[in-house]
Amino acid sequence: MKIGIVTMPLFANYGGVLQNYALQKVLKALGHEPITFDYQRSYSFYYYLRSILKTTLLWFIPWKRRPFVSYHTYITRPLCVDTFIQKHIILTSPIECFSSNLIEKYNLDAVITGSDQVWRPQYNPNEEDMFLKFVSQSNVKRIAYAASFGIDQWSFSSQLTQKCIPLAQRMNAISVREKSGIDLCKKYLNVEAIQVLDPTLLLDREDYEILCKDIPFCETSFIAAYILDMNEYKREYIETVSEEQNLPVKYFSSDRNLSLSVEEWLAMFRDAKYVITDSFHGTVFSIIFNKPFITIGNSTRGIDRFVSLLKIFDLEECLISQREVYRNKIIRWKVVNEIRRSKQADSVKFLVNSL
Repeated sequence: MKIGIVTMPLFANYGGVLQNYALQKVLKALGHEPITFDYQRSYSFYYYLRSILKTTLLWFIPWKRRPFVSYHTYITRPLCVDTFIQKHIILTSPIECFSSNLIEKYNLDAVITGSDQVWRPQYNPNEEDMFLKFVSQSNVKRIAYAASFGIDQWSFSSQLTQKCIPLAQRMNAISVREKSGIDLCKKYLNVEAIQVLDPTLLLDREDYEILCKDIPFCETSFIAAYILDMNEYKREYIETVSEEQNLPVKYFSSDRNLSLSVEEWLAMFRDAKYVITDSFHGTVFSIIFNKPFITIGNSTRGIDRFVSLLKIFDLEECLISQREVYRNKIIRWKVVNEIRRSKQADSVKFLVNSL
């Protein structure tokens, strides 16, 4: 079966790229032919100027400084992720909008929307396409896999809700990434949904170690601090952990501040002795690589994502607010891995039955 995948634009986001890679890999293992719509939003010069203004203001806050970028860099995919994408992910030609012609052009039998926060209007100006409005052919299956609302509250306007209700109701099967998404689907869209794992969790540690096998292993123990939104509290917390663990810290980030290749990013989790992160996928890969970790709640990007993920594995104690002091936490990795294998089977079963 030829399957098109609708997801967030594959840009400067390691987790976003790897969730798409993982979903394609699983679909291939099931005997299908996946292809991801290479959706690339157009960025106006106005938004570029707004970004430059923000960069200028942040320059006066040392721990928030970020490099200035040219307009060309602003609108193009960073080379350090594009190299991985071109090598490992099957893409359509770049598109700026979705249309029913794409179904015919790529001879698709099904379209999957997900994963990541595809159902969060704040991040998607054309939210109806994330509900597969453009798939008009009745013989094409419409499926949501691990679609995320990002938060546990309804953020759609009443007008957008009315547009998305019939789109959701014509889907053949719906799964969401967070447990709260089940209730949101039922209450606001009047559809049934089940919870499944983020696609990255469908693969095992060995699958990712193969990707970064050419990156030399770091023999020196260190704390990997993968922080998307640095502030004074987080920096002080990381320094406290560094002192308590007697380990140096390696800082790395994402968005427009990324500098590592996808393979190097994976190797940071592979080699780390300990992880501190405020990232959803930073938390995911800490679990996959069985690394002791602390997740600092990131309410701006959606705290429910962290709560729902960690509750699956009984790891809620690894999530802290920005007011807590450091305390070491013991993780029973054998139990965590057993839960993950069970949830993997359930999630793959959803894909098999839906397709």
